[in-house]
Amino acid sequence: GPETLSRIPEGYTERHTAVVGTVIRTGMKKVLVVEQGFRCTKCHGQFTMTRDVEQRDLIPRPTHCRASRHCSGTAFELEPEDIKWDYQQVKIQDQITQLGVGSIPRSILCLLDEEAQDR
Repeated sequence: GPETLSRIPEGYTERHTAVVGTVIRTGMKKVLVVEQGFRCTKCHGQFTMTRDVEQRDLIPRPTHCRASRHCSGTAFELEPEDIKWDYQQVKIQDQITQLGVGSIPRSILCLLDEEAQDR
C-alpha cells in the first residue's frame, strides 16, 4: 500500500512508489530534452548526446565527432529529432492525521511524469 513520507529512506531516487500526503506546492509543467541529435558538418554522420544530470540536466555540446572514429570534425548542426520528457515538480507533505503526537511532518520534492500530472 501507500507509504508515509517518513518511511521513505534518504536517497530514494529514480523509482516509482505510492505515497499518502498532501500537495503543498505545484510548479509549472515543463519539458526537458533528454536526448538530442547532432550531425557532423564534415562527415555528415549523425549521433546523439544524452542529458547530463551533473550539469543540471543540460545536453552537453559535442567537442568531437562521435559518428566516426576517423572523422576529426568539430562543428555540428542540431538534428530536429530529440527525445523530450514532460514533467511537473510538486512538493508533498505528510498528512497530519497519519503522524504520531508531537511528530513534525516531513516534505519531499517529487517529479511527476505526464501520466501522473493533474490526477
